[in-house]
Amino acid sequence: MKKIFKQIDLQDQKIIFAVTSWRIGPLVLLFKIFTESARGYAWSIYAIILNVLILSYTEIFFKQTQILWALFCPLLAWFFGKIIKKCVRRKRPYQIIANFKALTHSPIDDSFPSLHAASTSAFFSGLFILHHPYASFVGCWALLVIFSRLYLGVHYLSDLIAGSILGLLCGMLVWVF
Repeated sequence: MKKIFKQIDLQDQKIIFAVTSWRIGPLVLLFKIFTESARGYAWSIYAIILNVLILSYTEIFFKQTQILWALFCPLLAWFFGKIIKKCVRRKRPYQIIANFKALTHSPIDDSFPSLHAASTSAFFSGLFILHHPYASFVGCWALLVIFSRLYLGVHYLSDLIAGSILGLLCGMLVWVF
């Protein structure tokens, strides 16, 4: 099992070096904006905006409780992601790789799974399952947020894949309710 994880680490490092070699000023700024757009404080803003849109445009088609469930999905993904982080305890790329620099706020918590990937994927899948008209827009935003974490050097690809899977699973919980 250790051999498998060592191989994953080696592949992750190759990928992060390849992606971060594409860093250029305007893209760094763009991806910093996407990363910031998925921080904790932003979710409160999205909840307000989405509820205003629901009340003004889509209330005819969607129940308020369904949208609240979609907004609950990222919180659930964050909760389970935090538990997994405590169990796995994988360090971030800039904590392991010598002279590697993250280009955004560098969290000191563990890396696996990515909570940005988990929360944005959960929100997208919750909206998608509810057939919300903005689900495609949120899906594109989620992909850009997820890629930004790799591009800025704060996550490995496997962190992002695991976070995305966790988020999709949490988003599917709206089917249960």
